[in-house]
Amino acid sequence: MQGKNSKGKSRTIFKDPVHNIISVNEYEYAIIQHPIINRLHGIKQLGFTYYVYPQAKHSRFEHSLGVMHIAGKIADAIASNAPDKLSELLRSRCGFQDFRQVVRLVGLLHDVGHLPYSHITETLLTEAATKGDVSEKMARVLNEAENLQLKPHEYYSCLFARKLSSEAKKWSKEYRKLSRYLTSASHVLCGEGVGDSILSPLGTEIIRRIISEDILDADRMDYLARDAYNTGSTYGIIDIDRIISGISLTQLNKEIAISIPSKLLSSIEELYYARYMMYKWVYLHHKVISLDLTYRSFLLEVSKNWEEIRRKLSKLLPLIPNNFWDVFLPSTIWNSSVKYGFKIDDSFIDLIMKISVSSKMEDLSSLSRGLLDRRLPLYSVIKREEDVITALSTLVGDSESDNFLDAMDALGKSYKAVVEGGTEACKSLFGKVVPLSEQCCFHDKLPNEALSCLAQKYIESFLDSEYPSRIQLTVYVTPPISSSKLPSKIVLVSNKHSIPLTKSSVMLKETLRLGLRPLIYVYSKEKPNDTEKERIKVALASFLIDLNKALEAENKKDEGIHSDDGMLS
Repeated sequence: MQGKNSKGKSRTIFKDPVHNIISVNEYEYAIIQHPIINRLHGIKQLGFTYYVYPQAKHSRFEHSLGVMHIAGKIADAIASNAPDKLSELLRSRCGFQDFRQVVRLVGLLHDVGHLPYSHITETLLTEAATKGDVSEKMARVLNEAENLQLKPHEYYSCLFARKLSSEAKKWSKEYRKLSRYLTSASHVLCGEGVGDSILSPLGTEIIRRIISEDILDADRMDYLARDAYNTGSTYGIIDIDRIISGISLTQLNKEIAISIPSKLLSSIEELYYARYMMYKWVYLHHKVISLDLTYRSFLLEVSKNWEEIRRKLSKLLPLIPNNFWDVFLPSTIWNSSVKYGFKIDDSFIDLIMKISVSSKMEDLSSLSRGLLDRRLPLYSVIKREEDVITALSTLVGDSESDNFLDAMDALGKSYKAVVEGGTEACKSLFGKVVPLSEQCCFHDKLPNEALSCLAQKYIESFLDSEYPSRIQLTVYVTPPISSSKLPSKIVLVSNKHSIPLTKSSVMLKETLRLGLRPLIYVYSKEKPNDTEKERIKVALASFLIDLNKALEAENKKDEGIHSDDGMLS
């Protein structure tokens, strides 16, 4: 491979509908040309969402370019707004251009480890590991990711950055510096010590937060704008350049925090609101969820019938693993892309769907045909949060003791309780609501799966006396939109005063609070009549009311144990 030390000079440009012009230098061009990066052309950013929003077929490749572009602009803003802090981000004999190059490479590589159809496949892989259905090699990889507190795709990105760094050393002398930049990028992506990085520990942390940690990051700014453009949504229209222009670093007590001037608060509020609304109406659209659930069922059927599918695939592709889940090993993904010229991306899964249509296994055949032809086996009964609120308001009224909005918040509080307390908290809390709840509480690593299982059992029990066999339901509770860990290291600055961003605005606090509430959907295999629909709504509302009562009982029990005088009440 030929090239020269670009020192930031433009090698080529990409015309982008979101950012207009994205320039790349020689180093970045070399990475973009690599097969492991080109694999991202085949992984759609929004999975099956294009069945609902037809233009949403954009890939993780252009998103990665966008994140690289925004990350570089954030680095420029920090250099302009806080030049006195730059030396604290780097090791000696390294300058701002080194910092900027690492930032851009981390942005480019942050999603390189995604699996086909991204998060859904990753969730199923995690579930399979929990049940012991994966190989020892895959279990070891997932344990390594968990030990580093990384999601599987984040760990894969870390591993691929390391591999690229090793390869760059072999290209030519001109790329040795690129190899060092990639090593520094891998430290950021792996969430580990700086080692031989050009960055200081603070620089590693700051880049991690610039790319994808708090809401004021390159990842979210690009995907909100890009996804809004490709779905026709107006929610993601945010003033990215204005927000970036104010980003700086500020001393907060003994730490350095990312800061934003108070004059840009309204732009930040727009960003938070855009994220909430995009999740509620695009990413978690009821039809998108039904597609995801159908894909989940399909992939599980593939894993059960893998030997039949594998025999057919082996005629077309080399070295197909014996264990289905080993298809998603980082070594399989790397070798298939780099050595054998086929890529483990969405098209690979699509090929499995096409092969499965002719399967003798009826469930596998019908699920694959349903996904290929958009003929889904799930009818949406509860489509949106507002459907639940109306049913709740009818049941409990507006009394202060039983406010129906408290019942809506019960899902978020329950999710948090399972996250913090694990299986035991799950059994203790839900045993008060659903008989045999322990059957659902093995999902302690996936709290939304436990809640989905519990809600389904409750509703089925509620309906059983009236409709013992007619209605077959699927209930799904999403993870919360907002994280329970608020971005405390972003501050709003006015003159010499500063305040944590999330405490600076009632709108921000309320948007984050609403985002802690998971959404719940109910689907059926047969279209219910109006009476049945109404009873399902009442059943779901009753579940939330009883869940809220169980939470209140748990809180009272905790208050009794932790009384003011330290004695048991």
